[in-house]
Amino acid sequence: MSPFRRRSPRQAAATVELAVTLAFLILPVFLGLWEMSCVIEAHQLLSNACREAGRQAAGGARSTTEVEQAVRNYLSHHGVNVSNCVVTVTNLTSSSRSDPRYAEQMDHFRIYVRVPYADLRPGSSATIIQLLNVMQIEASADWFSMKDIPVKVDGSIPIE
Repeated sequence: MSPFRRRSPRQAAATVELAVTLAFLILPVFLGLWEMSCVIEAHQLLSNACREAGRQAAGGARSTTEVEQAVRNYLSHHGVNVSNCVVTVTNLTSSSRSDPRYAEQMDHFRIYVRVPYADLRPGSSATIIQLLNVMQIEASADWFSMKDIPVKVDGSIPIE
């Protein structure tokens, strides 16, 4: 008796059926999971850029242009093409004080960023396939101005 047993034709057919099943069912699931993870990563990157810009705006020392540039710098530092990036800084408390430098304490700011998904994808020019129909990724962050209220101190010391 030989130590190697011949497989029956039915076992070989089951192996082929398993290979076909894996190729047409499991592979698309894995590709979909990978694509969703790319979308989530892109959204997280935008959320972090919004949060950083909100932190800059909350201090009251940066202008609207500087806050918008902070978003672009953050994204470009992480390899994002910022040529199509839309950044909006809005004072929800008072539209007349849209510049964070002129905001009052506790003014409510919203930083909104929108970027085409193709500009966020890792190696966007070398991507083989895009499974999801995601055209734009957007994120926003709300911050309150923490600008200090000016305090006047009387220089004279009261003597009793």
